[in-house]
Amino acid sequence: MTAAHSPRGRLVAVEGIDGSGKSTLARRLAARLRERGWPVTLVSEPSHGRLAGLARAEAPSDPWAAAMLFTLDRIPLQDRVRKLLGTPGLVLSDRTFYSTLAYQGALFPPPARVALRRLEEAVAVPPDLVLWLDGPVELALRRLGRRPGGADGIEKEHFQQKVRREYRRLARENPRTFVRLGFERPLDALLAESVSLLESRWSELRRAR
Repeated sequence: MTAAHSPRGRLVAVEGIDGSGKSTLARRLAARLRERGWPVTLVSEPSHGRLAGLARAEAPSDPWAAAMLFTLDRIPLQDRVRKLLGTPGLVLSDRTFYSTLAYQGALFPPPARVALRRLEEAVAVPPDLVLWLDGPVELALRRLGRRPGGADGIEKEHFQQKVRREYRRLARENPRTFVRLGFERPLDALLAESVSLLESRWSELRRAR
């Protein structure tokens, strides 16, 4: 394959509510694809830097400030992602700007959600594919060690239900990008489906480098 006809890279996001298994699936998927000859770079959001720490601290009381801080934290990674996508291979991201749209956007009125989406789309690289882990909030909370019946659990469950609805709305708006994977299924089944999906779409990236 000549350089002029070499496939560009692809960006695949793993998204979902807390406790859905995003990070676990992303790590396992990256490892499995590498075993099968794929050039894969695994990245994650947010960072472990100061801006991300401030964003987490602001999130409960000021979702707009948190959204802006998460966006600023996101910018350096986008430069790296753009460079990676200039060569054949797969960039696999544990969360993207869709997390900000779902988590902070869940607390915004519609006009503010639209403004936030325009900002994120201007700053961030849009994924070619989103592996959306969706399933019962109660199961996700149990995985996190939260009790849905407790005071903290009730508050957490209420918020996560809002976030799940936001992901559903985003999936409806982006039907060609979002693929729903039910996270109540065994991890091995999710992994196998994800590998099959990627190989059917972009088999040319396998052993591309």
